[in-house]
Amino acid sequence: MATVGDSTQITTPGLRGGRAFYVFGALGAVLYGYDTGIIGGAMLFIHDEWEVSPFAEGLITSCILVGAMIGALGGGPLADRYGRRKVIAVCSVIFVLGALASAVATGVGTLVAARTGLGLAVGGASVIVPLYLAEMAPTRIRGAIATLNQTLIIVGVGLAALVAYVAQEDKAWRTAFAIGVIPAVALLIGLAFMPETPRWLIRRGREPEARAVLAITRDSSTVDSEIADIRRVEDESSGTVGVRGILANRWILGTLAIGAGLAVAQQLTGINTIVYYQPTLLKQLGATQNFALLFGVINTIPNLIAVAFAARLVDRVGRKPLLIWGTVGTAVGMFLLGLPKVLDAPSGVTTTFAVIGLVVFTVTFSLTWGPVLWVMLSEIFPLNVRGTAMGIATIANWIMNFTVSLTMPVLADAWGIGTLFIVYGFFGVLLLIFVRRWVPETKGRSLEQIETDFRTEGARG
Repeated sequence: MATVGDSTQITTPGLRGGRAFYVFGALGAVLYGYDTGIIGGAMLFIHDEWEVSPFAEGLITSCILVGAMIGALGGGPLADRYGRRKVIAVCSVIFVLGALASAVATGVGTLVAARTGLGLAVGGASVIVPLYLAEMAPTRIRGAIATLNQTLIIVGVGLAALVAYVAQEDKAWRTAFAIGVIPAVALLIGLAFMPETPRWLIRRGREPEARAVLAITRDSSTVDSEIADIRRVEDESSGTVGVRGILANRWILGTLAIGAGLAVAQQLTGINTIVYYQPTLLKQLGATQNFALLFGVINTIPNLIAVAFAARLVDRVGRKPLLIWGTVGTAVGMFLLGLPKVLDAPSGVTTTFAVIGLVVFTVTFSLTWGPVLWVMLSEIFPLNVRGTAMGIATIANWIMNFTVSLTMPVLADAWGIGTLFIVYGFFGVLLLIFVRRWVPETKGRSLEQIETDFRTEGARG
């Protein structure tokens, strides 16, 4: 029986037949969604137990993102050095410890500390999960497989909404945090089904193991050619890895600029004004607490349907058209959220438009910017710096995420929630210009072809 590093069996019948490593490899995304999404409902109950100022609310909500920045910064280089699988293992342990620490927090300070530590795993998972999926998947379905990341983020956010809804009667926010241990343990168990990626194995001179992994997901007739492509790109690279490899090549810096730009752009849609504050927002816009919590559960369904369509479209329509239409749709959703409030419409009208706006925004995001960002970040960087470059781009995403979530309560208090949503709607115009002018199309090309094309264009430019 063949093995792949760390004595991981890769030819068990269940693994061969069910491609279980795709699902288990993406479980970190469930934790990403749950641990970032649970705070929205939990804050309603924390307010009842502790005195929390707008700044403290923003700090409790956004502190996880500080840890995520550090986790993303360290996760990429560590994955390049020690392998994708080992970093996922470390993240799963941190997920367990962070969830338990959050559940027993005694005040704002200890909760902030616990969720900052939890953010280390969230940041690491945000880099490694899409990277792992992209490097494991065949070219023809790489986009669809990579959308598993966003699918399970939505599942995680939906589970968080469901737990918050069920917990509201007893205001059991500590139990809601502790439940995050369950998917973390599932991820630890899933490691038994997850081989290391063939591209990382070849970089480490472990070609027989890489060949065994490719034999699981590829036709036997294509394994030799794919290994040859990976070798060729490896031979063409400078051999320099990490940050030095990025700084040593102008064309790699160009791809990093595109990746970081996409990462920032995703947050400028305003997505995390909704993910982190949705129950509070709906209450401010006239909804009852029960409806505000229930809406998060119900809205998971159309979002899962949307990301399922994304999995079918991303390898057919392409990445760039989805981003263009996604920019338009998310902007429309923000305007629907903001205009009735600015125009001082009756409470019923404001609440109705808020619900419509939230559905339009979140469904559009789940169909476009949500999955496509992580698909593209896992594709555009060269093999010798892929983990590091993706980590840097992901940090840009987390920094903007942190900025949006920390300033949300303060700006909403200063400007009014309606005006804030309209501002995010106008960001859509700028994002449309960026996507149309600078974002490349990557569908239908292997990771090695994408790298070769970027290198060739960089040499010309």
